[in-house]
Amino acid sequence: MKRKYICIYKKMIIHITKRYTSIMQCSCCKKILDKDKFSLKNEDKKIYYLHCNNCREKLKTSRPDKQKQEKQRYEKLKKDARIECNCGSVYVAFRDFHILRHLNTLKHKAYLSTKASS
Repeated sequence: MKRKYICIYKKMIIHITKRYTSIMQCSCCKKILDKDKFSLKNEDKKIYYLHCNNCREKLKTSRPDKQKQEKQRYEKLKKDARIECNCGSVYVAFRDFHILRHLNTLKHKAYLSTKASS
């Protein structure tokens, strides 16, 4: 039981020091470093990248065309996941909420009401 409280206490101290001092923890290598080891993602809002500069450079060199591959995979997924509904609309649905969003459109509801009345 005592060990559990020590872990919670350490996490609280890390949280407080992160908030009020100039250190951050890298989400890749898990090292606690100064904020000057991290690049700014948005300078106006002072939002930092979660990976330190060293880890970001390693990731860039290990997979230089990652963004291109991700975009190609996403475009292929969009092309494969097209659904043609009986109401006449064609939409992309590779997540459940895409289907639910279509079922709540005015066009689909009008189709259902005309189908039910005939």
